Amino acid sequence: METEEISLTKNLKIIKGELLNSKIQLSRKFKEQVGSMNWELLTNHYIFYFLGEASELIELRSSDRNTTMKTISGKLGDFFYQYIDGLWFVKDNCCFCNQYFLELIADQQVSITYKDIVTSTATDQFSWFSFNEEELAWHNMLFFKMKMPQVVAEAHHQPHFDELFSGEGGIIASPTNKVVYNHPRLYRALFFLNMVRKNGSAITKITFFMMLYECLFTSDDRSIAKRIRERAATLLGGNGKAKKAFKELIFRAYDIRSRNVHGDAIDLVPEKVREIVSALDQFTRELLLKLIESDEIKIFTSPESAENKAAFENYFEGLVRQAAKVDFLEEMPGLLKPCVISAVIPR
Repeated sequence: METEEISLTKNLKIIKGELLNSKIQLSRKFKEQVGSMNWELLTNHYIFYFLGEASELIELRSSDRNTTMKTISGKLGDFFYQYIDGLWFVKDNCCFCNQYFLELIADQQVSITYKDIVTSTATDQFSWFSFNEEELAWHNMLFFKMKMPQVVAEAHHQPHFDELFSGEGGIIASPTNKVVYNHPRLYRALFFLNMVRKNGSAITKITFFMMLYECLFTSDDRSIAKRIRERAATLLGGNGKAKKAFKELIFRAYDIRSRNVHGDAIDLVPEKVREIVSALDQFTRELLLKLIESDEIKIFTSPESAENKAAFENYFEGLVRQAAKVDFLEEMPGLLKPCVISAVIPR
């Protein structure tokens, strides 16, 4: 990619690292603090760059305006990671994200904070990945669609358990003396996706994938595995043979999940497990994109309620019913064989 700068928002850009010298006013002091190796790494790659008022970032994350520069920088770092992590929607990849916060006041070092985040490919591989400008443009559109920083980015982090637990370790009681956890389905599903990508165990990846599927395709504990297979295959689409193959994949994956969760033995060759994980990664990407771009996305981004649960069930029941009609019509030509009637008319 030869472009020197790509704008994500008015003040948030991806730039060539070699432009850092002209962008960072305290470049000499910054170089000294990050070290020559880190500086060389930064200047030889594309980097995220933000210059502007903190209110723009705070507005994206709906944060309290009365906050410290360190908190703002931390949120900016999280936003950068969420953008990088979201590239998974373009294609499977891995990333090593190192957030480095350095606060300088009057040329005096005040604090340094490091934060490393590592994700691997579906098969737990680490290698270089490249994205062209068309792929980045598509990703930008998807990331900011429907206020995606709120929908996707928040889902990539664990729930704020500090809101649930007191300083003494006890659970904070709500007015009804209950702990309320009612995040939207997409929030929960993307949280499990994040667990998939951060985990190095293929069996654990499969387990988290199935938790993601439970979030997206079930609303209670009735016939969970069966409904996941039927609804996910219907949403994915394809001919009867493709749907059957996908259902068989989910059957195997859910069996692994159940054995893993319940402590049973799992006896599979590593190659087969990697095949299952790779297939799940590909199909999950397709399914999530179909949901995100569908007209019914609100069902998956709204907190759960009796009304939303009914809308969720009606959506999938209608989808499965319509798909069944289509499948039936596709099979009809094979059932109704054309016949030719010949007759001999006597003279």
